[in-house]
Amino acid sequence: MNINELYYMASNVKLWNGRIDSEKNERYFQLIKIINLISDKISDKYNTAILGYCSDEGIKRNYGRGGASKGPNIIRRELANFCIHKTQSQPILDLGNITCNNGNLEYSQKILSNIVANILKRNIKTLLLGGGHEISLAHYNGINKAYKSTNIGIINFDSHFDLRKPVKPGYGTSGTSFYQIYTNTKKYKQKFNYLVIGIQRAANSKKLFTTAKQLKINILFAEDINNTNKNQKKYIDLFLQNIDIIYVTCCLDVFNSSIAPGVSSPQITGIFTNQAIPILQHIFNTNKVVAMDIAELSPILDINNNTSKLAARLAWEFLEHNQ
Repeated sequence: MNINELYYMASNVKLWNGRIDSEKNERYFQLIKIINLISDKISDKYNTAILGYCSDEGIKRNYGRGGASKGPNIIRRELANFCIHKTQSQPILDLGNITCNNGNLEYSQKILSNIVANILKRNIKTLLLGGGHEISLAHYNGINKAYKSTNIGIINFDSHFDLRKPVKPGYGTSGTSFYQIYTNTKKYKQKFNYLVIGIQRAANSKKLFTTAKQLKINILFAEDINNTNKNQKKYIDLFLQNIDIIYVTCCLDVFNSSIAPGVSSPQITGIFTNQAIPILQHIFNTNKVVAMDIAELSPILDINNNTSKLAARLAWEFLEHNQ
């Protein structure tokens, strides 16, 4: 695989360690197979690959709080000791990290999207760890390359729409990814199927709501999730009726700041884990999810590793379903 070595770091095996139990392969660190994308070949026999995206550049451009470039390795560390419950667990590839050097965000996104396309074409699902939410543009572009002429559904757990227009063509931020995806779908005459779960009215401008209406975005507000009388799963099912494959992305600022303080933009009225996980499981149970990413964990802003543990728990749900 042709990768610029200046934008790549192989994973550190020391991140993957934990308790040794009496039975073989009881915890996730025991399933990991580290692959160096510069020197190793990838076999088609695996189900899932993990890839990190170490970037703060999109957040910096969006005037947010930094630190997300350190997120991927911290999520690995927390995930390592989680228990395995699937009866037929297969090894999981860890492909290392793509980095963003000298502020060259667009180049790093291009590298990431090419790797994603290569992996998905082998029928290996992708779990990406961010990094800023600019990871979504790269991830989606890779999915689109691998699944041409396929109706792709995007489900974003996020307090923000991330529908800002770039200040100049091709110059993205952590807040422009989904507008850029929309632009690409329009260019290639594809459908823009976008559902965002956990939107905060106070965190999105009137202009962004106008854009969301114009683009016919599907919305579940944070208060909809908090209202037990709302049938959120039915709404999601309606969105997914004509969708072939699903890409799930989760910006950790969708969660209440009491459980997710380590993010660029903490939300005091965000949703909670016991609300999000059943919805996530419902989406996974469609068996249409081929890719997921988790964005904007900033370990330097975290308290007692709460946000990193939450990120690992979301990753665990994806892996448990796909193993």
